[in-house]
Amino acid sequence: MTSIGHKDLIERLGAMPEQVAALITGLDDATLRRRPAEGEWSIKEVCGHLVVDARTWQERFVLMTTQSDPYLARLDPDLSVREGGYQVAPIGGMLDEFRRIRHQTVETLRGLSEEGWQRSGRHWSEGRVTIEQACAIGLEHGESHLEQIRSLIP
Repeated sequence: MTSIGHKDLIERLGAMPEQVAALITGLDDATLRRRPAEGEWSIKEVCGHLVVDARTWQERFVLMTTQSDPYLARLDPDLSVREGGYQVAPIGGMLDEFRRIRHQTVETLRGLSEEGWQRSGRHWSEGRVTIEQACAIGLEHGESHLEQIRSLIP
């Protein structure tokens, strides 16, 4: 069980797209596309990953609320970023999609009863997790990428 309350989880997850937007506003495309080293992601690619990750978690939350103990499959982050073409995609579109998906997640979570927060799925690496635990995992993951973006800003 997480020490963060449900309301705080929802608020922090919901705030993440605007936190990303605030970090990158005013950065030119060269800065957004700069990779710090071979095989590492640019800011645009990190943002693309956040979109894919948000979509994946939203899909998982829907599975967990509609099925009994579903399997939550692995997302290959490098493959999804490459296939998404985020290095050349417009950053505004990525941010809009991140906002849209995260809004869906916030609405999904707001609609949960106390019992709903305890519904579970079998995460490919974490084992059985409740929606509450999954939110905490997703939040921690997203916050680590906010730090990554900060580190990529000159």
